[in-house]
Amino acid sequence: MTFDFGSFLKKNFLAIIICFFAFTGFIAATTLTIEKFEVLRNPNAELACNINTVFNCGTVMKSPYAEVFGIPWSLLGVAGYPAAILTGLIYIDRRKTNRILTYLVTLPPLGAFVLSSYFMWITAYQIGAFCPWCILSAISSVNIFFALLALQIEENNLGLPEKIAQAIQAKLKQGWGVYFILALYSIFVMMEWYPFYIAGR
Repeated sequence: MTFDFGSFLKKNFLAIIICFFAFTGFIAATTLTIEKFEVLRNPNAELACNINTVFNCGTVMKSPYAEVFGIPWSLLGVAGYPAAILTGLIYIDRRKTNRILTYLVTLPPLGAFVLSSYFMWITAYQIGAFCPWCILSAISSVNIFFALLALQIEENNLGLPEKIAQAIQAKLKQGWGVYFILALYSIFVMMEWYPFYIAGR
């Protein structure tokens, strides 16, 4: 029996997307943590992601929003993204899950999505600078959550009423999920760039 890679990829595409962006997010969070400790050791350190005044990791890391109770927020990503990788692996070749497991693996990515969106708002409207690694982490969180949500809806693991589940499933098959993500990113970009546009930066 030969292994059909195309069939495997098609069947597990969303789970693979989760694993890919969880790995990407882990790299971003780990790099952020290393650079955060470098800034703590040497406040004048020149970081590789200090591109200009707008894209400047140092400015973001030195702000009070970069940590909570003295602990860098990036450490949450270092711990959380491996859990997201495990979630993706769980759903490879196993699409149907019970209600408890469904919510256990879906709620943390929802929290990460909300938290990342909040931090991106903070960087634009409070700090006035973006951290490239933070952006990559935020993109990873968004894609992980919506890929997982689409996967749950496809199998109706969330227990939605059958007619509603079928209607959303039909839209997903028509590519509406991709359109939604593109529209969401467009809104994010406009909202994030607005204060810099007003300031003429």
